[in-house]
Amino acid sequence: MSENRVRVGIIGITGHTGQELLYWLLSHSKVELVYLMAREVVDDVRKIYPWVDRKLEVEQIDVDKLKLNCDCVFLALPHTVSQEFVPRLLSERLVVVDLSADYRFKDVGIYEKYYNVKHTSPQLLSQAVYGLPEVYREQIRSARLIANPGCYPTSVILGLYPLAKRGLISRVIVDAKSGASGAGKKLKKDFLFASLVGNLYPYKPNIHQHIPEILSHIDLDREKFVFVPHLVGIERGIISTMYVDIRQDLSEKDIWSLYQEIYGKEIFIRLVDNLPSYRSVLGTNQCHITIRLLGKGQVLVVSAIDNLVKGASGQAIQNMNLAFGIDEKEGLR
Repeated sequence: MSENRVRVGIIGITGHTGQELLYWLLSHSKVELVYLMAREVVDDVRKIYPWVDRKLEVEQIDVDKLKLNCDCVFLALPHTVSQEFVPRLLSERLVVVDLSADYRFKDVGIYEKYYNVKHTSPQLLSQAVYGLPEVYREQIRSARLIANPGCYPTSVILGLYPLAKRGLISRVIVDAKSGASGAGKKLKKDFLFASLVGNLYPYKPNIHQHIPEILSHIDLDREKFVFVPHLVGIERGIISTMYVDIRQDLSEKDIWSLYQEIYGKEIFIRLVDNLPSYRSVLGTNQCHITIRLLGKGQVLVVSAIDNLVKGASGQAIQNMNLAFGIDEKEGLR
């Protein structure tokens, strides 16, 4: 660290999550942005993002530069690409926060099945810490490879975690809806403006690649979990509506007490009385959660996040703060 500031590099600055990282890190008082890197170079990042308040060069990806001059590197890259860089970055004692799925699984077979690619550094999977601070805060503090969670898993796991921690869940059906930015910048017919605007449709019902990621952290059998994601014709945001069968006959007050016990001191989780909406969380690193008792042993849990902030880049910065002993809220207020 230089003068108590973390020297940071970002690989993949031109994607949605790279842009969001840049937006938040520019106002982070404990960060020095050393390198912005992408496949295509630009002499001034303002040619890509005119809102940036200073000249910053976007350079060709160069791991040797990062190793020499950075303390922390964010990888804002597509799934399967981070593996090209992580082993070399870790070899120089850097902290790496990877926003892809490449190091989220301890079982390499699960990763290879759902992402259809051979993992090139499976020996590093055991070193990676899953970057969900509200669940794994202490492990993140000493981590050097942080696997930032997916956006759907963040919303679902945070919504279910208090019930899962007490072993109360017997079955879950998740109806999740996401804005288009969650799919990245892919040029596909379904993601074109004319296909999305004013539209809503389900996709990958109960076969989505985020299913094993979610189940890895709520300890529930696959046959007891149904997950149906939907794409909504808006830019960003996720609402996860979860219908949960629980093993005990608890009152709504009992369930609220359980959530308060676990999340009452969390700075980025808000337990709200009203049903949350996209707009209530946009542009924040917050997760809003509400609970309703539907009937005996049946609970409705609704959670809302901004998929690009708490579901990606904001959470990545929260993880960096923890790893470097910085106030968890810094840069995310």
